[in-house]
Amino acid sequence: MSGANGSARPPGNIAVALVYPPYGPAGLPSLGLAILSAGIKSRGFTCRTFYWNLDFVRELPGDGLASQMGLYRLLNGRPFLPLNEWVFGGLLHGHEMADRDAELTQRLESFIPPDLPLEFTKCDLLRLRDGAPDIVARMTDQLEIYDVIGINSTFFQNVPALALAKAVKARWPHKIIVLGGANCDGPMGATLLAQYPFLDYVFSGEVDYAFPDFIGRLANGECEKVSDLRGIFFRCDGGIGHGLAPAPLQDLNGLPIPDFEDYVAARRDVGLDANGGLCLPLESSRGCWWGAKQHCTFCGLNANGMGYRQKSADRFYAEVETVVKRFGPRFLFMADNILSMNYYHDFLDRIIDNDLGVHFFYEIKANVNRKQAERLARARVTLVQPGIESFSTRILQRMRKGTTAIRNIALLKYARECGILLTYNLLAGFPGEEREEYASMAEQLPALTHLQPPNGLSPIEFHRFSPYHSDAAKYGLHLQASPKYRYLYPFSNDVLDNLAYVFETCAEGVESDQEYLDELRAQVKFWQQHFEFECCPLTWCWSGSDIIVDDRRPRLGPRRYRLRDFAVAVLRLTDDPRSLSGLIEAADGNGCNLDEAEVMAMLTTFSPPPACAEEQAIAFTKAEFLQDSSACLTAMIKAGLLYVEGESYLALPVRRSSPEYAKRWYELGI
Repeated sequence: MSGANGSARPPGNIAVALVYPPYGPAGLPSLGLAILSAGIKSRGFTCRTFYWNLDFVRELPGDGLASQMGLYRLLNGRPFLPLNEWVFGGLLHGHEMADRDAELTQRLESFIPPDLPLEFTKCDLLRLRDGAPDIVARMTDQLEIYDVIGINSTFFQNVPALALAKAVKARWPHKIIVLGGANCDGPMGATLLAQYPFLDYVFSGEVDYAFPDFIGRLANGECEKVSDLRGIFFRCDGGIGHGLAPAPLQDLNGLPIPDFEDYVAARRDVGLDANGGLCLPLESSRGCWWGAKQHCTFCGLNANGMGYRQKSADRFYAEVETVVKRFGPRFLFMADNILSMNYYHDFLDRIIDNDLGVHFFYEIKANVNRKQAERLARARVTLVQPGIESFSTRILQRMRKGTTAIRNIALLKYARECGILLTYNLLAGFPGEEREEYASMAEQLPALTHLQPPNGLSPIEFHRFSPYHSDAAKYGLHLQASPKYRYLYPFSNDVLDNLAYVFETCAEGVESDQEYLDELRAQVKFWQQHFEFECCPLTWCWSGSDIIVDDRRPRLGPRRYRLRDFAVAVLRLTDDPRSLSGLIEAADGNGCNLDEAEVMAMLTTFSPPPACAEEQAIAFTKAEFLQDSSACLTAMIKAGLLYVEGESYLALPVRRSSPEYAKRWYELGI
């Protein structure tokens, strides 16, 4: 092993640099690199993680760090592909792509997404591209003393990562350049190594132990003895060799505590610590327990294995406690694909009993019940990403989501009452989908505007490793790499198909004309524009034994309803989705008795809010309901107080309260 100055280093003395390029999230460190850093240091080697993405934030136009961070968040979104990576393309391929660069330059304005919340022009983008050589050179300068340069590449980091690797190898040919990350999974890793001679090794899959072991081999002068390592690709006899196939790590309890020291320092140097709000990523599990049963058709996650593995609750609580004490985060971003059902009890119990003063983010399955939502809120899981995706059960069935529209809407209601923030999208464009489902959704949305809206309505993408990609013929798809990749790489279509993560199709049954989504898109935009966290426009409260419902939804109110007699029981019985037969059974069997908490609430003196319109009574007796349940429910349905799916009903009003939302999540840049 040679040092940076060309002199031989003694065996065992090796320095490793890990680099996180643009456009990784600026408000969140890399969990993968933090685990690798801890593993490398535990073996006695020098390791430093460089957050190049934070340095790049300061290169952006803007009046200050806040506006630069806002622009960076736009650039690390998929709508900016290929423009974001194209900034570094000239360094990677030079004049080899001159014709395509000229074509893209002429069309830049059409590629820049419309209606940006911040000003970003064609001139700004060209200035960034012109400045890319200096940006890469400044990062390269910092790597002089390191022997091994490990560069992460996930999503939109590929071209910046490769541009840096090329620059480092050109200046110091003896340094060992390693690429890893999600962009190296499957055939992508071997393809990158074959196409870019300045890469020495590529790692694919879960290499938490394999990469530190690799560093140990290099330190011992055993750089040729790597073929027994999992997930490694290397150069061999003029071709590409590989080690053992990547495999999911089974024992997560044995992983080291992630090392975030370099991120905390880099964040401070850039000035992000001035506003507080440190957010760090952790993981309590890998894989997806739902996907192991039924893989969602569009999901391209878990390239190397869907099998669900989780840390024990005690082990993970100890990790959380250690990270909070060592680094002082206020927010913990769980990188899990899905929250373990066991954690609703054993782990959340620990968090509730031992308040650590931090907020959690988790991805969850959407069909949780009220008690589970309440437990999440008590444990300060204040931001969740549920797999909602649609308010059409037929479309959800096409996705194999394992939930229903009414269950998705129930979660929105529970989250609103519990003060849990949501981040979710509505998706469209599925093979064989029914257009009328989107028209039906558009008609339903005005009744939901008191609940948190989706981030937007987006056409689905066909991702590598998803069932749509791996079993394309089954869905009548003929996939090819997205045309955007041709502006980033000079390769043939066959090579691009092995390099790409996002694909497109012209197959029958997949809608290319999306005018049929215009009304739904307009309704979603209206919902977003009129939603307020501070004041819920559809609430209920007790007034003696009656229930008062105040409705100020933009397209349905203002109205006030007084529910009497068995109408009160119906509203409470449908707090969770309830079938008509279940309602009748509850009425017939006197199963609508209120629990102690409900009785105490009734006995509490409420001051109903000032009347916003003439009060309308909705009342029917139990006998009337049993005689003609449909007629009794009609008034509540027409008023938009009940959501109906088939023969299931869900009460839409939210209990009047003032939950506190951890809206600081939205300022973190993740």
